[in-house]
Amino acid sequence: MGNFSGSVRIVDAARGVVLAEYQHAGANHQSITVRKVTWSPDGARLVSTGEDRRIYLSDVDAEGRLLGPPVSIGDTGPWAKFGAAFSPDGTRLLTTRQPPPGSKPGPPGAACLAIRAVPDGSVIHVLEHDSTVSRAAWDPSGARVVAGTMNGTLSLWDAATGALVSKRPSPGLGPVVHLEWSPSSTGAALAIAYDQGAVVYRDGGLDPSSVFECLGHEASTQRIAWGPRGDWVVTASRDCTARIWDVATGTLRMVLRADAAVVGAAFYPIPRSISSPRGRRAAPPRSGMGEAESASRCSRGSRDRCALPSSAPARRCSRREARMGRRASGSRAGGLPGSNLSAGAIAAAASP
Repeated sequence: MGNFSGSVRIVDAARGVVLAEYQHAGANHQSITVRKVTWSPDGARLVSTGEDRRIYLSDVDAEGRLLGPPVSIGDTGPWAKFGAAFSPDGTRLLTTRQPPPGSKPGPPGAACLAIRAVPDGSVIHVLEHDSTVSRAAWDPSGARVVAGTMNGTLSLWDAATGALVSKRPSPGLGPVVHLEWSPSSTGAALAIAYDQGAVVYRDGGLDPSSVFECLGHEASTQRIAWGPRGDWVVTASRDCTARIWDVATGTLRMVLRADAAVVGAAFYPIPRSISSPRGRRAAPPRSGMGEAESASRCSRGSRDRCALPSSAPARRCSRREARMGRRASGSRAGGLPGSNLSAGAIAAAASP
């Protein structure tokens, strides 16, 4: 886990024991905020990025201990919040970086993307664009990279050649705040959350004829996530609701209500009946989602090694927000009449 003091810790989640720790340090060795930590798919490496703009790569043994000091393999450029993402096979990293000399000038603070080799961090391809990257991701096959920007545009690149495959203009819904490929091994579909709504491309090539919009939230959208079968998506919003959408038809299937702004939502990875956040089988909640489960980022190689994000105490939804949630649903609290409850359990995070 990373924190505001600049340290990164590998923790045994079963015992709560710190197995290893290292430090990001800014100028004059001042502590800086760590923005993101990510395990490689096999759990053998850990990458971290922070406000010092450095990318640190660490080799980790089967017990979760460092095999040597973390190695700085590059610079994220002026926009480090995206962090770094391993390719599905763990042989490449996707990071932001400083635009190369002579490139097309972007807005203040803009950074381009880089595909880097693991473990040395050498740049394989530079993926340029004309706006600041807000989110980026590999497709499940590792063949393509998609990026969303602060001005709402989307770009799709061939990861093997670095060539731009497709670019879509902003739909007028604000900046891209989250994007996620469907769980299909071919990366056949792409879901994007914008500040003012969400969009799903049924074709991962960004074919405009395959798109449908997930609209109706009364406040900013925070996240979009796929169901385990790839047939449903859930959107989370600060209007105190999460909404479940049918990808095939583009229709709203269910509205779930919380007593605070919903900043994250995810389906349980194994298809099952919807249950409460604590794992009990339950009908759609009447007044809220209950307490949000803590999310964790764990190594696939060992579920005992986790990076645990901190959480803020939830606040009650204001009366105005609650009224907006009821108005938006147009149905009884908890869900739409006749909703199918076989998509999977949902965990949601609330925020003040």
